[in-house]
This record gives sequence, C-alpha cells and structure tokens, in this order.
Amino acid sequence: MPQLSAALIDEVRVHLTERWQNDAIYQRYANAPTQYEGPPSIRGFIADMLALPATALRDQRFEGTQKLLGRPPFCQLNQSQFGELLGATVFLNGLPTTIDTLALLHVFIPSIRTVLRWDICSYPAMEGPKQRARFALMESCGVPRDEFCQWVLLAPQVRALAELLWPEIRARHAARPLFDFFTTARENGWYCNLDYAIATDDSRPVRTRTVPTPLGAVTLELQRKEVERPAAVYPHAWRATLGGPNGKRMAVACGMAYVPPRFCGAYDFLSTADELSDSDIMLVRALLDQFPARFGMGLDTGVAFLCSWERNPAAPKGAGAVVLQAGLNALKKSLRKVTALVVDLRPLQFSDWDLPNEPAEIATAKQEAREKLHTLLDSLCPEGAFGKRAERFDMLQRHDETDSQHALFLLGESQIEWARGQNEL
Repeated sequence: MPQLSAALIDEVRVHLTERWQNDAIYQRYANAPTQYEGPPSIRGFIADMLALPATALRDQRFEGTQKLLGRPPFCQLNQSQFGELLGATVFLNGLPTTIDTLALLHVFIPSIRTVLRWDICSYPAMEGPKQRARFALMESCGVPRDEFCQWVLLAPQVRALAELLWPEIRARHAARPLFDFFTTARENGWYCNLDYAIATDDSRPVRTRTVPTPLGAVTLELQRKEVERPAAVYPHAWRATLGGPNGKRMAVACGMAYVPPRFCGAYDFLSTADELSDSDIMLVRALLDQFPARFGMGLDTGVAFLCSWERNPAAPKGAGAVVLQAGLNALKKSLRKVTALVVDLRPLQFSDWDLPNEPAEIATAKQEAREKLHTLLDSLCPEGAFGKRAERFDMLQRHDETDSQHALFLLGESQIEWARGQNEL
C-alpha cells in the first residue's frame, strides 16, 4: 500500500526548512500561470494578521477582533514573537479562530505544495546519479514514479505531511521577533550576494583597475554584458571592492552601467535591460517612470546604477564611503561617457518594498533608513566622480525585483507605447 516514506518526509523537511528561513514559499515563473493557493510570503501573511484589529473597525466580518488593537503581539514588533502571534485568537464571522489555524491552512499547507511541486516533482534537469536518487525517493513510497506527483499532491498526503512537519517549523520560528520577518538576514556579514553582478563563467572578460586609498586598495571589476548586436546601449556590470586583511572584503559597491554609442530611445533602453534580468528591467523602467523629464525620451549619456552598497560590520567606519568614491572614480576612467549616477534608494536591510498592509512600525523604520541613506549621499556627493556635468537621481524602485511576471508586464507595456509612437509618425 502506498505511504509516505521516511526518506520523502526528510527531503520535504529539508526543503521546507530552507524555504521558511528564506521566506521563499511561493515559486514564481514569468511564463507560467500561478498554481499557488496562499499569500506570496510569510511576511505578507503576518502583515495581514497584524492588520486584522484595524480592519475589524470597518468590516463586520471581524467584529470582536478590534479589541486587540494596540496590544502585543499586534504592536511592538521588535519584542513580539511569531509564536505569540500564532497563539492569538481573532474572530471571523463571529467564530473564534486562532492565527495558528489560519497559518496552517493558508501558509504552511500551500508551502508544502510548493515543495512537492517544485522541489520534489521537478526533476527533468537532473541527470545521472541525482536523477536516479530522485526516482528512488519516489519509488520508496510504493508508487510508480510516473504516478508519484499526482499521488503525493492529493489532499491525504499533503495533510499527513502538514500534521508531521507543522509543529517542527512552528517551533523553529516561534521565538523570532515579528520585525525579523520584514528584514534581510546577513550571510557571512553581508545582506546581498556580492558575486551576482560579475559572472565569472561568462564569455566576456572582466577588466580590473586598482585604486589605492588610506584604508587599502579598492579594486574595480568591469564586465560588458553580451547583448544582441547592433546594440543601442551597452550594459556593463561593475563592482568595487575594498580589500582587507587575509583577502577579505571590507566594503562593496556594485551595479550596472549603460553606455549608448549615440542617443538611445527609451524602448531600446528597456529592451536591452530585458536581455539581462528581471531586476534590470524594473530598475530601468523605474528610472524612466520616475524621471520622465530627463529620461522619458531615452538616454543621451551614460548612466551608472548603484544597486548594492554595504560595509561589513567588522570593517572600520568610513569604509563604505571610501569604496564608493574610489570605485566611481575608477568607473569614470573606464567609461568616460558616464555622467549620471542612479541610486536605488532602498536600504538592503529590508527585503520587501511593495508589501500590502505594511505595518506602521515597518513603514516608519524604512522611511528612517531611507532618510539616513539620503543624508549620507548628500554629504558625500558621489556623483562628483563623473565630472562637472554630473547628475544624481535618487530612485525608489516600486516593484519587487523577484517578480518576473511583473517584469514581463512592464516590457509588454513599453512595447505597446513604442508601437503607438510608431503609428503616430
């Protein structure tokens, strides 16, 4: 008789633990319709739950929940814990319901389906030993592998996995402050993947330039990205690194630079970004949208995007300023047409900038972090590295850079605008 094997349960546990730690419970693909039944993130669910007391003031379905307004764990998010929120009772259509029950039904069970669908059943790219191991895992449940995916996604198997694993995942996160779900955890001292911008396996070579500074040498790495020729604008990934003892990084600034050989129209600018990544599409589109008077028609100069800028906590104060100024000076020497600096004004410690029902405490913390970053930029004037005609544009990107479906929407919208312009000629 088919049954969930210990091997399968362990494998699901591993993937669930990772997805819950990284808040990656929803698998998104640009070219596929969503099959997800729950909220797109754990923090999104938490935000919705925290908003329930205020929602009850205007929605009679939640009558009785308003008494929780202003009481922990619905406030003081730095001190209130996830387990306390799960233990709270709210009212839905007059019936008391624990948030634990809502989390199980609307977050945990959908996250199990994500793991089963994308981490267990998606194996076509596997080859050799990995594929054989995956087939063995499926067959360990007593189900032919060609029937396994349909069987494991049936309600009885999903429910059994939920009963086994929800207590473990709940206990693992129970002591986390609610504020923690809205921020990005550092890994090895850094908020972001510092190796993402420069592709070491890319066919394009990486040029380097070293600049001495009082805190040590700053190395600029520059790599032209491969795009379809002839190109209306040439994109370059850049990364400036301040080295420290034992070859460790002390501070890093990185982003993309776009250099047009001649005037580049807005549609061509965005289409080039489309050849790179979803995040590049959204950055370029945000620039075009937020500064239409300057870039609405297109590019008449080179622009450098500052996407990530951070200092390791162990580095001396001022290391971030040093790496940014030295890096931009070196970038200007390599790409002389660059005269505009575009700063993504979203501090890296926050992981979501498009969250509906965002708690007031989180919104306030984000605004304070933005103002602090803006004040620092004003004091440094990093755009001065680009010469007398230099400009700086502080941009607040409005879209989640991981939302590939929205990236396609933005590109399609630009194609429509371009087609209308062609028809008017």
